[in-house]
Amino acid sequence: EAELIKPAKPYAWGKIQSRIIQIAEEELDKTFTRGGLQALKTFIDRQARQQAEDELYEPRPPPYFGWEDMKKIWTQLWHPPRTTFESRHKAACVSYIAYATGARTNEICNIRIEDLERTKEEGVTFLRMPLRVSKTNTRKTARESIVLAITQTEMFPILKWIEKAIGTRKEGFVFPEISTRKVNYQLKKASKILNWPTAPTPHGSRLGYVINSSKSGAKEEDIVNVCRWKDATMLRYYRNHFLETTKHGSAYKIPIENEK
Repeated sequence: EAELIKPAKPYAWGKIQSRIIQIAEEELDKTFTRGGLQALKTFIDRQARQQAEDELYEPRPPPYFGWEDMKKIWTQLWHPPRTTFESRHKAACVSYIAYATGARTNEICNIRIEDLERTKEEGVTFLRMPLRVSKTNTRKTARESIVLAITQTEMFPILKWIEKAIGTRKEGFVFPEISTRKVNYQLKKASKILNWPTAPTPHGSRLGYVINSSKSGAKEEDIVNVCRWKDATMLRYYRNHFLETTKHGSAYKIPIENEK
């Protein structure tokens, strides 16, 4: 007799539901009726709700690291510099761009030299990095790009770093032979040298952009647009987790506005 094993987290009940349907259709050659599907959904929802009520569980995003902490990581990765452009140098560049633009690490790893566009306006250099494909635009139904705005007071000479990565090449990946996995490895390695108990993650760079932008007062629609989200669901998730008990959270801002 089959036994239904309770998952470790409430959200995993959805995966169990999908697996039950898959087994019924592929291995037992059975098809769920509309009533059967509804009964299964009701059962799964009840189980997930019961588990959520039994113990407090809150989804956890990656850890957040501010600019000063990330500066230590990038410095550790970059120095001492070498004549050859090593994996740690590429990881520093990719992580920095992700943190400064809100882009996904994998997207930056796949940026190509021949696609880059550089413009300048009032002392600010804009490096546009068009995306050939992305997680949310697999069928190319929209024009997407990563834009890095570089001011004269930039923390690191990122343009020089990128130029060093490209060298004399005219085409191909800006950062060849680098991946999200390799960036993650280099971030962990640098954190270990710094004796940090927790290391930044590749996805944490995107998170860092969202939190920093929220703290600086950036408009919600601008953050959503830059991150290329369909709506503000993820933005609210990050904000509520990291800012709800700070002066940047809605719980603080609303009463302050009401007092005016």
